[in-house]
Amino acid sequence: MGKLLFVKDLANIEFSECACTFQIKDKFISTDDLRLKSRITNLAGNLKIGFDNSLEGALDVEILSDLIPLNGSLKDLTTEIMGQAGKFGVIKLSGTLQKPKYGFTPAVGNIIKGLTDIFLKKQA
Repeated sequence: MGKLLFVKDLANIEFSECACTFQIKDKFISTDDLRLKSRITNLAGNLKIGFDNSLEGALDVEILSDLIPLNGSLKDLTTEIMGQAGKFGVIKLSGTLQKPKYGFTPAVGNIIKGLTDIFLKKQA
């Protein structure tokens, strides 16, 4: 999922914690409070998996800025913006467990706020 965040260093995120409450109903396992935590990013949202292997969900992406590796390139500016922004976007899941489909919708307002925060700090 890290590849969706457009930063190569985030492509292999390892999640250390996972929690949710779920229900089994009408041939689906579903949750509205899935939480995945890692050192760099947290994902939270809803997920529905069918007994037919169908997949549907939406996960908010939160970037933890203090732990993003920085080393002085354009990529670093991108990761700094993501970190300042907090909620970076939403990952939409669909398809099946065998052939999952991912889509990413950026939280444009939060990203603009991250940019504004960076420029205001540099001018101060």
